[in-house]
Amino acid sequence: MDVVCRKHLTQCALTDLEEVVLDVLHEAGAPLRGGEISKRIDIPVSKFVTVSYPLVHGVLESLACKGLVRQPMRDTGEYSWELTEKAKETMNTFLYFAYGSNMSERRLKVKERAPSAKVIGPAFLKNHCLTFHKRSCDGSGKCTIEYSESNKVYGVLFKIDIADKCKLDKAEGAGRNGGYKEETFKVELCNAKCKEYKDVKTYIAKCNYIDRTLKPYTWYKQHVLVGAIEQKLPPRYIDYLMGIEAKEHCNKEKEKCELSIYAICQEYHEIVKR
Repeated sequence: MDVVCRKHLTQCALTDLEEVVLDVLHEAGAPLRGGEISKRIDIPVSKFVTVSYPLVHGVLESLACKGLVRQPMRDTGEYSWELTEKAKETMNTFLYFAYGSNMSERRLKVKERAPSAKVIGPAFLKNHCLTFHKRSCDGSGKCTIEYSESNKVYGVLFKIDIADKCKLDKAEGAGRNGGYKEETFKVELCNAKCKEYKDVKTYIAKCNYIDRTLKPYTWYKQHVLVGAIEQKLPPRYIDYLMGIEAKEHCNKEKEKCELSIYAICQEYHEIVKR
C-alpha cells in the first residue's frame, strides 16, 4: 500500500485509522462503499477493537468534515466515498525544506531535480545552524545543518510531486552510497504567525561526511545566495551567508555551466555587484 505522502494532508491531526482509510481510497483510485473499505483494512484498531463498517463510517464522516473525502453518489442505501481534489493533490506531493543551493528555484526546478517544485514560502527550522562542512566528491564543502540550541536555519518550503522524489534523491546524493540522508522536521513559515508544517523532508550530511576544514566553491555559495535573496530571507541572514569564506574552482567550465542558469537573473547580478 502506498503510504508515502498521507502525513502532509492537513495541519489538523489524523488518527492512525483515518490515515489507513485515506490510503485505501488512494490505492483504489475510485469511489468505494464503506463496507468495501472495511474489508480492505486487515489490521485491528487495538487489541480489543476490530475494524467494522460502523467504525469506518464514523472515520469517513470525520474525514469529510476535514475536507478530505466526499460522497459522490448514493445507491442501494449505502454511500460511496472518494478523495476530494484537495486530498488527491496533497497525497501526490511532499513537503521539502531547502536551506542550501536548492533554495534557488532555477537550480531546484531543472529537469534532473524537481521541475514540479512550487514555493510555499520562506521558512525556518528552530534549534539548528547552517554549515558548509559536508564533504563533496569534488573536494569542497556543501551545506548541511546541525543541532544548535536557540539558533535558526532559514530556507524555503516547497511542495513537490512524488514523481520527482527519486530524481531529487539522486541529485542530492541521498541513500546508502551518498553523503546525505533524508530527515523529517517541523518548520515554520517566516511571514505567518504560528504557521507550522510537520513531516517536512530535507537532507542532512551523514556524520562520516562532515569535515570542518572544508570551504565551498564560489559558484556553490552563489547558488545559496541567489535563493536567499530571491526568497527574501532576513537581511541579517543574507549578510551571514555573504560572509562565508569560499574558494575558487579551478575548473572554470564547471563554474560557467553551474551559473549559466542565471543569465537573466536579477538576484545573481545583485550578488555580483556586491
